[in-house]
Formats: sequence, C-alpha cells, structure tokens
Amino acid sequence: MAPTRQKSKKRPPLEYSWASNNNDSLDHLTFFNHFSHLSRRTVTSRFNNLLKNYIVDETTKKQVHEKYQTWRTSNEARIYWSEREAHQKKLIASNNNMAASSLNSSNAASSLDDSASSSGSSSSVSTTSSVGLNSKEIRELMKSNTFPINNENALKINDVNILQRFHEFQNSLGTCDLTYKDHLHHILSTLGILLVKKNQHPDLLKFIDNKTASMMQENTFEQIGLHSQKFSRDLLVQLFEIVQQYITEKITMIKASQQLLALINEEGNNYQNKVILCFKSLIEQLPNDSFETKELELTSRFIQPMLQPLFEEKAENVYFRSTNTQTEEYKKDTMKCSSKRPDGCITLKTLDINLGFMEIKEEMYKKNKAKLNKDLYKLGIFSKDAIVQNNLLGVLSFQIVGTSISFYLTEQQCKGFYTMTELDHLDAPENLKEIPKLIGFVDNLCNLLHVFKTRCRQQ
Repeated sequence: MAPTRQKSKKRPPLEYSWASNNNDSLDHLTFFNHFSHLSRRTVTSRFNNLLKNYIVDETTKKQVHEKYQTWRTSNEARIYWSEREAHQKKLIASNNNMAASSLNSSNAASSLDDSASSSGSSSSVSTTSSVGLNSKEIRELMKSNTFPINNENALKINDVNILQRFHEFQNSLGTCDLTYKDHLHHILSTLGILLVKKNQHPDLLKFIDNKTASMMQENTFEQIGLHSQKFSRDLLVQLFEIVQQYITEKITMIKASQQLLALINEEGNNYQNKVILCFKSLIEQLPNDSFETKELELTSRFIQPMLQPLFEEKAENVYFRSTNTQTEEYKKDTMKCSSKRPDGCITLKTLDINLGFMEIKEEMYKKNKAKLNKDLYKLGIFSKDAIVQNNLLGVLSFQIVGTSISFYLTEQQCKGFYTMTELDHLDAPENLKEIPKLIGFVDNLCNLLHVFKTRCRQQ
C-alpha cells in the first residue's frame, strides 16, 4: 500500500508576518511602504485582508480601519499613489535600461556602431523629467484649496489685487499635467501658496509681473523688519581680528574660542551673541580644506555647525534638529498634514510644534531642477501645515544645496492664501579659510534671526 501523502501546512501570508513584527505601529502607510514593490490594487487588497483576518484586537482593528478610510479619500492619498506609481515606473525603466545596456554591451564586442547606439539610448532614459501632478489631482487640490475672495484688501500692491490675480492664475492651470521640473509655481498654487522670488515663471508673469513681484518682496521685507538690524561695527572689527589670527595660526583654536566668548554680552543684543557663537562653532568644526561630502556629513560637518547656534534656543526649549522623520504636525493630524519627511526642523518642544523646516541636497544636484523644485514644494507643504495646525504668524524654511542656503518665509495672508517669500541667500564657508567671507553677512544673519524671533511664533 502506497504511503499516504501528508498535507503541508499552509504558510501564513507575508502581511501576517509583517503585522506580527509591527504590532506596536500598525499603520496603512507603514504597510504600503514596506510592500512598495506591489501595485496599488494588490497592496490595498492585502491590507484589507490583513484588517479583516489577521488583526485580533477589535479596538486596534477599528482604529487602523477608520484612519485608513479617512486617509484614502484625502488629497494626501492621491499624491501618495501618484508618486508611488511614478517611482515604480522609474524603477522599471531603470531595470529595462540596465538590461538593454547589458545586451548592447554584449553586442559591442562584434559591433562598435551598436555600442555607440547603446550609449545614446542610455542617455535619453536618464533625462526623463520628474513626476508632478496629473489633471485629476490638480482639480481635487484646487477644489479644496481655492476660497472665495471676500476681502478685496487682503493684499494689494499699487492697486493690484494680488489675491484676485492669484486666483486668476490658479484658474488658468487647465487640464495639463504639471511637473516639478517645469511648473513649481503652478503646483504650489494648487495648495493656495504663491511663491515670491526672483525669476518668476512666465505663466505667472501674465498675472503678476516682475515689477509687482519685486514690490511684494520689498513690502514683505519692510513689514517683517528684514533690514532693521545692524551688527556693532566695533564688535565686528574684533570678531574679524580673532578669526584672522586663528586662520593664520597666530593663536590656537582654544584661544580663539575663548576670545570669541569674551565678546559676548549676556545683557546685550542676543542676535549679536548668536552670530558670535556661530563663528565659534565654525572655527571648531570646519576642516582645513574643502572635501566632497554626502548628505549626512554635509549636514553634520557644515550646515548644523552654522545654523544650530543661530536658531537653537535651549532656554526657550527651541531646538534645531536634523531628523528625517515625519513632522510634529503629521503626528497630531495624519489626515490633514503631509506624511513627507523634512531633512530637518526647528521645534518648540514645549508645545511640540515646528517653527522652521530644512531640505538638503548634495552639490551634485545643483543643476537638477526637478529635485530642487520638489524640495521647495515640500517646504511649502510643511510650512502651510505648521501655520494652520499651530496658528503661527509664519514659518522659516531653508533650502540647502551643497553649502548654498536660501531662506524663505511662509505667511498666511487670508483664509486659503499663503505667500512663500524668498528672504535671502548665502554661501556657507566650506573650510577655515572661507570663514572671513561670512563677515560681510553678519547684518543679514541678525536680520534673519529677528524675522525668526518675531514672525515664527503663535498669534
């Protein structure tokens, strides 16, 4: 008699194993990101199966289900699926390109012409423009971020009603897809944000010309006191002398640090004190000569030593943080706030609210317009969320590429309408010999500190 064949035990699905390992952090986005290779249809089906069959605790099941049901119809969900799909397509294209390159390389042994053709094909794939928003997403965002004009004087420049012109620009978007590379002003406008900086997009210039945009900037600068602060010239001379003596090796780093600390007057101008501490931090942290760095070291070696002494205030429980985690605003309201992760933030820990945000890219990306524009878009989202959730006057943000830093202030002008104004730009020193170039920027630093102190707070 033939032996009876035993039935093999059915292995539990992967989502069950995932749930067992993530019991304390069950969340739809965490699940979707873990199974990032799956299609939207497959991953949502598996998530629903997980909720239905493998979560035993009814309270947990209800909480996770309700959170997901609210999220799935939100603008955040639409953007998430769009970016996920684009990323998957990019990976597929990359894999196909690698396979094609491999095949062409093989053929190259017998044909140089085929090899040259392969090289040209590879180049065309690498220049594919970045994802943005499709027409459906634009309509949905506009629907939830466009408000009736009920205050004609919300923002006027020389009798030009900026809010009215901004609405006209929003309504002109039409049904064409928008990319980060070519349509940053357009994409931000779908969130109710008007980006005010040099080199406005030609489409926006049809409604708000360069002269008006420039006047908007100057008007903002005057209102926030961007040019109101001056660093003591006597103190500046002493500061410069200490830095020069250290760079020329006439004094040691310890001696230079001691002399800089001696310049601080605790009863005096706190902006000046912070600038002095910034220089002290730089002479202690910067290398003797420049060298190429990746994002993590770029932050710890160059950016944090400069910005942390300026914007961190432990006495007031304000911290400059390099986090790469979801924002405090998202943790409080996952339905209304972005789940994206800033590279850094300035947090008032007493209230667990963010007053500023930072996005960083390595020097190699300085000409990658799509990536840089996407970072600026993220800063706009983070700033708007923080203003709305925390009832802030404004939020300061930093876009950093290599050691080049641009500063922006986002403010709410009226319900549904925000301005994101470029305030200033500086090139941070990359080594000890470059520190003196920052001497000419001390007034600017004091003014940025003044804006942060007076504008980035609750109303």
